[in-house]
Amino acid sequence: MKPRMFNAFKATAYLVKGIAGKIKASVRGAPHPEKARVLKAPDYYAKRIAGKMKIAPGRAEHFRDLETKSLRGGWNSSRGYTAYNDLFGGLLGNFFGEPRMNLESALARLAETRGKRGITIVDDGAGRGDFLSQIKRRLEGKGLKARAIALTLHTNKELRALEKNKVIDKVVEGKAEEYLPAKEADAIFSLYGSISYAMPAIRKDHLLKFATSLGKGGFMCVGFALEKGLSASPIGKRRMQIETEMMGVERAFEKRGFRAKFYGPINEWDLPNWVLIAQRAS
Repeated sequence: MKPRMFNAFKATAYLVKGIAGKIKASVRGAPHPEKARVLKAPDYYAKRIAGKMKIAPGRAEHFRDLETKSLRGGWNSSRGYTAYNDLFGGLLGNFFGEPRMNLESALARLAETRGKRGITIVDDGAGRGDFLSQIKRRLEGKGLKARAIALTLHTNKELRALEKNKVIDKVVEGKAEEYLPAKEADAIFSLYGSISYAMPAIRKDHLLKFATSLGKGGFMCVGFALEKGLSASPIGKRRMQIETEMMGVERAFEKRGFRAKFYGPINEWDLPNWVLIAQRAS
């Protein structure tokens, strides 16, 4: 009869199993590791938004009177590169301290830093897709790769046709308040998009969800239709000036590793009348 040989692998396995059993017994009732994990920032804000939307699932209506005063009548599905550049281009130049900068040059410079993978551009409230299709074509004309993602509230045949023909890369239908990017974005635009229409109680979380979805060095440009401010306070009973509130939002971004600046009111008789530009630290 052969003597039993010592098996180091089995011995280690039994030892580990025994220790694991003791640990399990000592922490019985503790939360599952996956449940106890620290949420990533976009997930955290998305969870806060979802909780608030259960209470108030609608969208803000308080700035409808502003739309009747607006020369362009508020949201416009056919706004293309020129309209986006007219609003954001000069402000990006101010933000980055480069007066000659425009929207295309800002995105081109960012794409150059990304190398072969290029950049991902998200448009919140993409309309017919004019802006995304035009800026993608402009960048690719410079030999730069760009991935274009369109967010739209309703079923949009025009955007789906652009996606099918590979003019843009992806269409996401539904409330952008519920949108959570699968991967980091490099540039996010919202010209009179969901952040203006979102209920005031979730606007700050909605902004931070988008911002924390940016990759390092990425930036976000948001055009707001605002009469009194971002918060949920009743319009006629506000205790805080809008400029003071904007400074507070800027500080909230800075605490989270962003550089942010509000511009406005830009136009007295047109919308958007406020713009936020935020950049994630490199």
